[in-house]
Amino acid sequence: MLYNDLRQLEMWSVTFNAAKTEVPTITNNPSLHPPVRFCNQALNETTSHKHLGLIFHRSLTWHSHISALHHRAMSINNALIKIKNFLPRYSLLVLYCAYVLPIVHYGEIISANCTTTDSHLLESIQTAAAKIILGCLKTTSHEIILKDLGLTPLYVRRQFHILKAFRAILFGPCPSFLSILIPKFFLNLSDHSSGFHTNV
Repeated sequence: MLYNDLRQLEMWSVTFNAAKTEVPTITNNPSLHPPVRFCNQALNETTSHKHLGLIFHRSLTWHSHISALHHRAMSINNALIKIKNFLPRYSLLVLYCAYVLPIVHYGEIISANCTTTDSHLLESIQTAAAKIILGCLKTTSHEIILKDLGLTPLYVRRQFHILKAFRAILFGPCPSFLSILIPKFFLNLSDHSSGFHTNV
């Protein structure tokens, strides 16, 4: 089936660069298989692939993706260290919310089933930023510093965003390719819940 699809693509009036095309094999038990050829060229096989900002690994885990997010976010945290003596606490907090949080939240609904270890890795980003903003010791309790800055733990924010997205799928507006995935039971429930309101 794959080879037939690739042959169909070759018939399109579009120029493909086979050298930039990768083949990620989704499996926990990699085994030898014939090389996949496209445009008379064997395609490179990879263990992970980045698509729309999300890194998909062949094991279907999110460790590679979250590790990349952690690296990007911590590089910005390091930049905050260099300017923390020149800006008030509020300005540092605004910079964190504007430049670090969007990185952490990107694609979080999709990668929400990450392991506890990866979840803690994400939390360490916010904890490190909070300690930089407050100028406190590394040993300070993260619950205290988050409360002092009015920051919600990332796993709580993630759960809220998941519920918010599910509500949008259930009650609209939402693209049809998502709404058709909802079981009929929930669709019937939404028809009888016109009086249901929540502030999200």
